[in-house]
This record gives sequence, C-alpha cells and structure tokens, in this order.
Amino acid sequence: MSEGSKEKISLSWHNQISRFRSTFSLLLHNGSLVDVTLVAEGGQIQAHKVVLMAGSTYFESMFISNPCQHPTVVLKDIEYNDLQMVVNFIYHGEVFVHRERIPKFLETAKLLNIVKPTDVLEPVHSVELTTFANSPYRPTDSIVTLDITSTDEDVNPTETNFLELNFFSFY
Repeated sequence: MSEGSKEKISLSWHNQISRFRSTFSLLLHNGSLVDVTLVAEGGQIQAHKVVLMAGSTYFESMFISNPCQHPTVVLKDIEYNDLQMVVNFIYHGEVFVHRERIPKFLETAKLLNIVKPTDVLEPVHSVELTTFANSPYRPTDSIVTLDITSTDEDVNPTETNFLELNFFSFY
C-alpha cells in the first residue's frame, strides 16, 4: 500500500437530519412500520419505539427494560390531544399549541420526560416560556411555537415502581 492510500476521506450527508425527520414524519402519518401503540384518554396513537426513545428518556427506559415486539402502552392521566402534541413534537422537533393548552402540554411533556435539546435552546427560552405560560393573557385563537426544555430530575424512570406510577397497563 502506498502512503496515499492510507489517507481517509470524510464523506458527509449534509441533509441527513432533515431527511430522517421527514422520513419519520411520513412513516407516522402513513402508519407504516409502527411498533408501539400509545393509548391515552380519548384515543390511541401508532408510533415507532426508536423515535419515541430518541425524544424521551421515559420511553427509552420503558422500552429497554420491557422489550416487547409491539407493546400497547396505556398512559395514566394523559389526554389524547396532549399526547398527540407531544408525539408530534418528538417527530417534528416543533409543535403548534393554542395558548390555553400550553400548561397541559408542558405537564405532559414533563411527565414523559422529553429530552432537553441543549444544542438548540438557551436558558432565556425557559424563562420566557415560564413567564408566558404564567401570564393571564390567554387568547383562544392564537397559536404559538414552543421549544421544550426538561431536566433529568423531572421523572426518574429507574424507580422500582416506574410502571405502576405512570401507566394503567403495559402489555
């Protein structure tokens, strides 16, 4: 081998993240290759474990500690619309939420321990969001875009009663 043949060349796929995001979104929309059913009050969502795990340490812990081919997860105290918004946030990286739904959405995101996107958000976003969420102004016809932050202390998925505390059933 000559010296020149030992050289490594870096090949990059510059739009890989956007391609993956659009592919996962399409799979969710079409219901293709789904391998988990999430059930909440008022409905159910077919999704992909690997995508949910990437966006939520809650789901990551659940699916790793309970390997099933196609589990059905019945979530406690979560309404279908709130779950749908959180799943959309995980799949798309953003979600549009009516102002009056922000507290419920944030509560659901916190319960499901949505992964903190530290590379995108700065601390000021959390302060602005908290200030906004606590403000008395709640027009019903406005939609806002939210970036979600959470901390690992929000939910401890390694507790021995993790499943009992957070689910009606997991099968």
